[in-house]
Amino acid sequence: HDVQSGRYVGSARSLGSFFEFAADGSYKQYTLISVNNYGWVLTTWTEAYGTADFDAAKGVVTLTAAKGKYKVTDSRVAKNNYDRPMTDDEVKKQSDVRTFRIGRADNGDPRLELGTGDGKAVMAFKTWARADTGKSK
Repeated sequence: HDVQSGRYVGSARSLGSFFEFAADGSYKQYTLISVNNYGWVLTTWTEAYGTADFDAAKGVVTLTAAKGKYKVTDSRVAKNNYDRPMTDDEVKKQSDVRTFRIGRADNGDPRLELGTGDGKAVMAFKTWARADTGKSK
C-alpha cells in the first residue's frame, strides 16, 4: 500500500516460470518478472521455444532454444515499452542443460523438478490438464 495515501497499489513483485513439454520433443518456456515501486510497474515477459531432450539415465534435460520473444512494459515511461523477437545471440543464451526428476508433491501428485546444471537449485512444477484436451502437460 501507499504509505501516504493508504491506498493499495498491488504486490511489490511477481515472478513466475512456466514450461510446456510436448510429446514431439518440443518445449515452450515462459518467464514473468514484475516489480511495482509505489505504482510504477516494470514487467518483462519472456518466451522461448525449442526442443527438449530428456536423458533419464543421466537425469538431465537439454533445452535447445530455436526462437523466442520479449515483451517489456513500463507503466510510466512509454518509450521503454516493446514487444520484439529475440536476436540469434539472445536465443542461444536461452539454451540450457538442467537436472530433472519426477518427484511427489505433499499430496502425492507427481511433479517435475528441474534443477540447475549442477543440481543445486531445484524448482518444482505441478502438472496440469489442458482445458481443451483433458490431457496432462
